[in-house]
Formats: sequence, C-alpha cells, structure tokens
Amino acid sequence: MSPERLDESDVETLAHTDEQLARHAASGDLHAFEQLVRRRRRTIVRFLYGFTKSTTDAEDICQETFLRAYRKLDRYDPGKPFMPWLYVIARRLALNHLRKLNRKGETELNADYASSEENDLRNDLGAIWHSAKSLLSPDSFAAIHLHYGEDMPIKEIAQALGKTVTATKVILYRARKKLAEKIDFETLEPKA
Repeated sequence: MSPERLDESDVETLAHTDEQLARHAASGDLHAFEQLVRRRRRTIVRFLYGFTKSTTDAEDICQETFLRAYRKLDRYDPGKPFMPWLYVIARRLALNHLRKLNRKGETELNADYASSEENDLRNDLGAIWHSAKSLLSPDSFAAIHLHYGEDMPIKEIAQALGKTVTATKVILYRARKKLAEKIDFETLEPKA
C-alpha cells in the first residue's frame, strides 16, 4: 500500500501485531482479518510453493488456508504467535493436496507448462531457494525456508511442522548438510 492511499483505519490496523489483528478478527472485525491476509498472503504462497512447485496450486491452497483460519479463529490462542498457527493450517492443506496428486499420479509439474508467474516466483526466491526445493523433502525445505527465509525461531518452526524442537533441529542440520554437499555456494551450481 502506498502511504497516500491509507485511511485512518488502515494506519491504525498496520500498527497492530498479527496476534492483535487475529483477536480483533475473532470478535467479528472483518477489516482486521483482511489486513492479516494482505500482510501474510505472499509469505504463505512462497511457503506453499515449496510444497507444490506450482504457483496456481500455491495460490489456491493459500486461499483455502485463510478461509480455514477465518473459520477456526475461535480455536486460535492469541497468547501464542499467529504465524506458526497459520503455517500449520497451510502445511496440512499442502500435504493433503500432495496426497491427492500422488493418488492421481500427477506428482511432477511439466516444465513446458510452467507459467510466467511461476518463473517470476522462482526468480524472486533466487537460485539458492530453487536448488533447495529440488534437493530437499517438503518438510526439510519448509524448515529451511521458515528459519532462513522468514527468520522464524526453531520453536515456532517445530509447531508449524508438527515436530519436536529436537526433531526440527535435526531436520535443519540434515538439510544444511545436504545442501552443502550438493551445491557450490560460490557459483550456485550443483557440485559435480
């Protein structure tokens, strides 16, 4: 949003934390929930893209994530961080989507049909994220992305992945080790 387009309610809402906005939305403030969606939509789409490798699927699952979150706001504990709770919903929906695709035998996205949006998103994430997505499992990529891309604490990543803190640390360690073995970080090319 550009500053000249903000009205008083937008300025007031932008000053709120995600947790405060969620609390307001739970008590019926639709504007607060709209602000949450605007604030976090892109982050959730990037997170979901790591699972789906498809912008269209990531966008669809993101929309479903926010719909489910809105319907379940009464279950959200405002004393805890909002984003891990939202990531849990997004991750579960992404895994359900992947299971459906696996049942249908549609696990790979045909590169010939990749849209320019997918190419733009891939460029936004950069070569390192693209390599990490192709080398790591969905949970490993999610952990790496949340820790380094979103600067999320390990405890919150563990909540989002439904793992213990120790298991999350192991996932991060193994993911870093695998990336170090497979990628030359000076050239960002695969190692021979």
